[in-house]
Amino acid sequence: RVDEACSVVIRMLESLGEAHNLGILHRDLKPDNIIIVAKTSTLSKMDFYADRLSKALGIPQTNHQSWRDLTQRNIKVVDFGLGKILEIGERRTKALTIAGTVAGTAHYMSPEQAKCIDLDYRADVYGASILLYKLLSGKEPFVGKSAMAVAMQHISSTMPPLPGKLATHPIQSVIFRGTLKDREERYASVAEMQWALHCILDPKLYNETAPHFDSPPEIRAKRRGLFARLFGRRY
Repeated sequence: RVDEACSVVIRMLESLGEAHNLGILHRDLKPDNIIIVAKTSTLSKMDFYADRLSKALGIPQTNHQSWRDLTQRNIKVVDFGLGKILEIGERRTKALTIAGTVAGTAHYMSPEQAKCIDLDYRADVYGASILLYKLLSGKEPFVGKSAMAVAMQHISSTMPPLPGKLATHPIQSVIFRGTLKDREERYASVAEMQWALHCILDPKLYNETAPHFDSPPEIRAKRRGLFARLFGRRY
């Protein structure tokens, strides 16, 4: 079961990495937004729609082959309705949500989302780690009577261990690192988390030097106003 869960999350992270490389943060990873479908040999009209989507979002156009590779995987990340287009390079974007509001689903929300502070790619690393916990345990790590109660647990409560023998399995350390409250201590990218999961599948990799991980595009720093400097938020 651990092998199956790792395989699913690895392929999910591949698709998520494609979005991150375009400067897109999902912000709402949860079981409803991960689908498993049969691979297809051809995708008619997908190149056309990919170009239209790129223009509409104001993001660099993907080459047609990379779009085919992304859409033909049988693990797909869907519903970018709460996605955030990050400001990278020379690109500037308009806000898609109201500043200071919480975006995401409480059970899979990173602490920084619950605090309504600036987000980066590691927010999705947190969500992916919560998904992995759910795959292995059958339940979310934090529950409460309200979304606010659950969100507060993400901010301050200790991550519960996996049930039974899984609590001492190496996969536990992957989940713990991916869900650390301080994002500076988490995996820096989905690629790093993928490598950790590959090591779970093949323990021989622990003795090998980890490959170089390409970092997602650097996020442009925004100018801070007085209110933002006082409360640590960017508007």
